[in-house]
Amino acid sequence: TRTDIDKIGAGGKFLMTTVSERLGSTQFAVSPFYLTDTKGGRQIFTTQFRASPSLPERYGVPIGYAKEFGGLLWELDVDGLAETGRVFRATDTSGPLAPGEFLRTGGHLSLKLQGSEDTPLERLDLDLAYKYLYGITGPLEHFHRFDATLSYLLPGTERYRIGFSYTVGRADDTLQYQDFWSTVLGVRF
Repeated sequence: TRTDIDKIGAGGKFLMTTVSERLGSTQFAVSPFYLTDTKGGRQIFTTQFRASPSLPERYGVPIGYAKEFGGLLWELDVDGLAETGRVFRATDTSGPLAPGEFLRTGGHLSLKLQGSEDTPLERLDLDLAYKYLYGITGPLEHFHRFDATLSYLLPGTERYRIGFSYTVGRADDTLQYQDFWSTVLGVRF
């Protein structure tokens, strides 16, 4: 179906990293964001709090760093999340973005697999990610989203990649349910 969307947003990200010899490092981020969607009739202010730990390599669990095993580089990322904000205006007053305040908490888990050098899989990347938030206040009780991306780094260059992506679950900004495939052309500068 055709959907008209006209979104304009502005925000920022403030980062702080703590380092402990025994526990590793943890990155803390605070990200305020304002979004207006003139065609959807929405105005939303959100602040996301994120904590991303990295374990020291001596523990053997690749959280926050890559480790080679079985011809692949493995990296597991675990983020604790909290989102709070206010919906100032929304045309659908009974949906997940009904006007009022909200607080959601949960986490984001991702697994990145990349082929090791000099293996047949060296140009392939697989990224899997799952995000879950529980609504403490506000109209949305459960937020789920799963993303999977398989990409191939083109030979002779380290800058261009093509891939396929699948997403199922809710969008971060509109909370609308999505279920779609897409193709990806990536250029790294």
